[in-house]
Amino acid sequence: KDNGDHEFAEQARFEIGDLYLQKGLFVIDELKDPEKAAKAAEHKKIGQDAFKQARQYIDSMIGRLHSALEKEADPKKSDVLFGAQMTARYNFLRVHYYNALLYDEGSAERKDLLTKAKGQYMDFALDYGDRFLNYDASILAGNIFKCLGDAGSSMASFDAAIALRDMYDKAKGGGY
Repeated sequence: KDNGDHEFAEQARFEIGDLYLQKGLFVIDELKDPEKAAKAAEHKKIGQDAFKQARQYIDSMIGRLHSALEKEADPKKSDVLFGAQMTARYNFLRVHYYNALLYDEGSAERKDLLTKAKGQYMDFALDYGDRFLNYDASILAGNIFKCLGDAGSSMASFDAAIALRDMYDKAKGGGY
């Protein structure tokens, strides 16, 4: 707060949302440990709080990046802002999906978060369908649709990920 105009302040604000996302993901991993089952409710609450904070930060960042992108005239800076906005929107989608996993199957909270994640994926795919990050988003969407009981859309999302991957050449090491 004291150095809000520092050259790295905006990057730090961007990373705060990601840190909360990572905290929530850590909780999900912790819940897989049978020895932690006794404290599952406590861990779920910690994870839900972390995801809520991540949503707030990332949502705010998306708005800020959108505004900055509309005003930016320098093409190089616009490219950086575009990439940051795409990443923030992907992380926003992830937050909703992973937060949903902390709620019981069939619960209204889980369905609401999954439905929001589905809508975010649809928007993301329209805006960034040709970007490689949409490969990861399509895989995530396949899981979202699976959780919502929509097997057809789940398979279509996985197929879209494969089709997108096939558009890119493999690197020498075998990756993309």
